[in-house]
Amino acid sequence: MKDLYEVMHYGTITHDYQWEEHFTDRPTKFRRVRIFLYEGQYILVEELDGIIIDTAELGKEEVE
Repeated sequence: MKDLYEVMHYGTITHDYQWEEHFTDRPTKFRRVRIFLYEGQYILVEELDGIIIDTAELGKEEVE
């Protein structure tokens, strides 16, 4: 997404989730999902150990 920097720096976080993923053969990883409101659009940003792995634009009904 071309405006991801602005979304994460100027958007308002409306939801913030973080959880651990446990694997038997490697160290525990942390997954985080944040939903930002930026210029009237809700945007989901998913990170795994601090690296962005996915983004998606959400409709208002998906956020509520």
